[in-house]
Amino acid sequence: MKKDELKEALRIEASIFVPNHRDQIKERVRLVATPKDKATSILKKKMAPVLALGMLTIILTIVLPFLFKSPMAPISNTFVTIDINPSIEIEADPNSIIKNVRALNKDAVLLLSGEEKSIINKGLIEGVLAIIKLASESDYLNDNDLLITTVNNNQDHETTLMNQIISELNNYLDEIDFKGQLSQVKVNKRLKKEAKELGISVGKLNHIQTIIDLNPQFTIDDLKDKSIKELNNIIKRFDSETIDFEEKYVELFTDLTSKALVELDKLEEEVNLTRGKINRLNTVLKQLEKAKDKINSNKYQNFLAQTIEIYSSLAEFYPDELEPYSEDMEVEEIVNSLNSFIDRTNSRIEHIHQSKNQKVREIRKFLIQKIKENLKNGVSNPFDIDIEEIINNFYFNNL
Repeated sequence: MKKDELKEALRIEASIFVPNHRDQIKERVRLVATPKDKATSILKKKMAPVLALGMLTIILTIVLPFLFKSPMAPISNTFVTIDINPSIEIEADPNSIIKNVRALNKDAVLLLSGEEKSIINKGLIEGVLAIIKLASESDYLNDNDLLITTVNNNQDHETTLMNQIISELNNYLDEIDFKGQLSQVKVNKRLKKEAKELGISVGKLNHIQTIIDLNPQFTIDDLKDKSIKELNNIIKRFDSETIDFEEKYVELFTDLTSKALVELDKLEEEVNLTRGKINRLNTVLKQLEKAKDKINSNKYQNFLAQTIEIYSSLAEFYPDELEPYSEDMEVEEIVNSLNSFIDRTNSRIEHIHQSKNQKVREIRKFLIQKIKENLKNGVSNPFDIDIEEIINNFYFNNL
């Protein structure tokens, strides 16, 4: 029998002895729907649209607010207005670094007294605290209420900065036992809703409403596109008179401080001349110390000669502080004397700076009081002040 014929014969025999039951098993296990199963099936069909609608509702509830939410305005420069009686405007960039400080009224001109430069480039919160401390030192704070307004195009950023500023101010005001009231813009639902509809921040809307309260002829449409600086100008009536007042005050203050501190300026100039010698001396002394194990070397002898030269020069200039150089002096004695002199000079530099800063604060306070008295008494020229009187109060010949 051929191979193919043998395979066919085996297939036929296998079908006889091992029948294919696949179709029979399928028929046997076919499920029959019961009445309960039919009811469930009908219920599922009826519930399908309801379930689909429910899922759609959930999805829309989650997604729609994001789809239709007004896009958040980008973070702009921030304007912080500090109102005590002096009113001061601080402008900070989006990174909260102060870029401008502006006195909005005459009292603010007196308070700042040229301090704007020292505040610019500080962090916003640090700058606000510096101004509040200045107000406290100048007797402006006392029991006056303190109002802080923060404005940024981005509402979230505006709120965050306001909270940070208020928190830091509360800490400082507690330290100085501030008796007044620290306030901020009251934010209610109506204000927030209206600001959102107008596409401006709550702080800016508050500025606008303040202007309308002062002058009902203005409308929101008149003001909503104006900058914060322009709004502050309207609120504080910032005009050429204030600018002229500031220029005259700064001129008088600069003249007074330069005359009243003339002796300190001389001392500072003298110390600055000495500072160059001290810097060179420090370098030479370090090299002399490194070479001390080889006192006969040219290197050591060279640094020793430089040390003696500097010592002789300083001893001639400061005879009350250094003995005249003599060849009998030991190297160690010279070095110790010079190190002591360096320490005393550094202390003197620090003392001069502290004294100048203290005197500037005293002059500012004294001058402010005089000008405020003149303003209160209606003097036509509030800067009509006896300069010699102030100079005599603050002029001194030694530290």
